[in-house]
Amino acid sequence: MSDESMPISEAIAELETYRQRIFDDALDMARKLKLSKKATLAQLEKNPEVIEINRRIAVLQERQDAATQA
Repeated sequence: MSDESMPISEAIAELETYRQRIFDDALDMARKLKLSKKATLAQLEKNPEVIEINRRIAVLQERQDAATQA
């Protein structure tokens, strides 16, 4: 693993943790409000912040793959 791929993997892990926290918090709130888990998950997938997190993770994973192949 190169020096550059370690910070990338850490950034990916942090973004994944942040995304999971968003999902956990939203699902907890939905449960308290007796909202459908399925509907809540569908809304989360459309959330601009979640979309941006997913995009950034994908970009970082591509960069990490390129670094390990180089």
